Amino acid sequence: MISEENLQIINLALGLLSKLGPKSMEGMVLDVENALAETLPEDLKKDFENFKELQSISPSNAGKAIVKNGEILKPILTALRKGRTVECEYFSKGRGAIETREIGPVFLELFGGEPYLLAEDPTEDSKIKRFKLS
Repeated sequence: MISEENLQIINLALGLLSKLGPKSMEGMVLDVENALAETLPEDLKKDFENFKELQSISPSNAGKAIVKNGEILKPILTALRKGRTVECEYFSKGRGAIETREIGPVFLELFGGEPYLLAEDPTEDSKIKRFKLS
C-alpha cells in the first residue's frame, strides 16, 4: 500500500514531469494522476488532491523581479542541491508568533510571481508544506 510520504513523492514527480517535461507529457501525467486517484483509499485520495493544489502555479507579472533581494535564494538553492535542511523564521498565524524552524526543502516554485518553497516540516510529522519566501 502507498504511504502518505510516498504519495507526496509521486505527486511531486508527476508535477515536475508535467511542468518541466515535453508538452506531450501533460496528457500522460493527467492520465496517471486520474488512474492513481481512482485506486487510492478516500483518506489518501484527499491528501493527493491537497498535494496537487500545493503545486499549482499561476503566471507571474512579466518583467517584475521575483524577489527584491536575491540573496534569500542562495542558501535555499544550495540546500535543495545538496539535500540539506535550512533554518528559517516562520510566522505562525495559529499562534500569532514568529517561530524558528528547521525545514527540509523539496521544491522551489513561483506562484503569482512570488517565490514559495515546498519543504518537509518536522513540527507537523514531516508533512510537505508551502512556505512563502520573504
